[in-house]
Amino acid sequence: MEHDKFAQVLRDNGVEVFYLEELVTSALSDEQVKVEFLEEMLSESKINSPSLREALMQYLLSMSTRDMVDKVMSGIRKEEIKINEVTSLADLIMDDYPFYLDPMPNLYFTRDPGAAIGNGITLNKMQTEARRRETLFLKYIHKYHKDFKEANVPLWYDRTLPFSIEGGDELVLSNKVVAIGYSERTSPEAIEIVAKKLFEKPNSKRFLFLKYQNAEPLCT
Repeated sequence: MEHDKFAQVLRDNGVEVFYLEELVTSALSDEQVKVEFLEEMLSESKINSPSLREALMQYLLSMSTRDMVDKVMSGIRKEEIKINEVTSLADLIMDDYPFYLDPMPNLYFTRDPGAAIGNGITLNKMQTEARRRETLFLKYIHKYHKDFKEANVPLWYDRTLPFSIEGGDELVLSNKVVAIGYSERTSPEAIEIVAKKLFEKPNSKRFLFLKYQNAEPLCT
């Protein structure tokens, strides 16, 4: 309720508001892209049993695209799907665990998986494995949503890179200055990659690297 009111205040002041679910739904409008997304999501969710994987695929593909997106975000409980056969030893060991597909409660913090810097975005590698699936939504928006695809939006960082970086550590101070904090969630290697990408941008001016412990500039 509070979020909806805040969004309406933004609209009343001329801001165009986008919801993640709507952007993902639009990006997955093509059936082949939807299947590609689900295959990648199930793989990153460690769904390795062929029979369980097939059951989850059929269950999700039976829904409308918007309902499917919401279900992937909210998770799939075991009582939602009937699996008639024992799929693996791991399934037996985890028999008391309530979910086949884990929910993503931290997706609420949408800036962490990706952040906008200028006319481009960082598609981040989350520090904890539990949150890494979240960036898949942004990947498919960037790759397949017409507003991003047609605009050729630059990618300052890619989620496939080995070093972690999260949007909570990325701060746009002005149209010429970006600060990225080195923290337990953002590695110096990732910061350097983003910095090099931004320096390649025409008219780039300055990069500020902050270490969180004392917030003293390490380099400019």
